[in-house]
Amino acid sequence: MFYFSIIIIHAVAAVVAVGPVLFAPWLGKQLIQKKPGSPYFLLGLRATEKFYNVGGWVLIVSGLALLYLTDWAALKQAWLWLCVALFAIDSSVEKWLREPAYAKLENQGGKDAEWNIAARHLQLGLLAQGILVGGILLLMLVRPTV
Repeated sequence: MFYFSIIIIHAVAAVVAVGPVLFAPWLGKQLIQKKPGSPYFLLGLRATEKFYNVGGWVLIVSGLALLYLTDWAALKQAWLWLCVALFAIDSSVEKWLREPAYAKLENQGGKDAEWNIAARHLQLGLLAQGILVGGILLLMLVRPTV
């Protein structure tokens, strides 16, 4: 029963974390198309980021609990290591592409050219993160054996 409860927590955390990340590129596109300096879509993107971060930490902790409860059996499977690699790349995209773009957008006050460049960098990061997280989700659901 305890194992099943952890699986439910893990699944709910996946919905909380992945859903907003897959929705974020649409918000990023809206940010590019709207008037520079408009804060609404930027605030929406920050909200998706908070869901992703909180849900992501719950995913990590519940995933580790599931590994422990199964005597670390999944550590021998390639799909898990591929997920870890995709997550590392995802974290790098967030750190090197999204965060600098957020900082520029939040501090600019609507300068057209600079806003558009930062918004496009953010959109690129959002798309990359959506693809990476989607790949992790697919691997976790399919769990291919090699």
